[in-house]
Amino acid sequence: MNYLAHIYLARQSGDAMVGALLGDFVKANRADAYAGEIRREI
Repeated sequence: MNYLAHIYLARQSGDAMVGALLGDFVKANRADAYAGEIRREI
């Protein structure tokens, strides 16, 4: 259920939804390895 909430609250684009899901798994100091919108959502 938590994953659905992340997707629902993310901006409505594919990259933003992926970034919102990755926020539970990627540490903030490693977010620089991802592209703009994904990094912003992490």
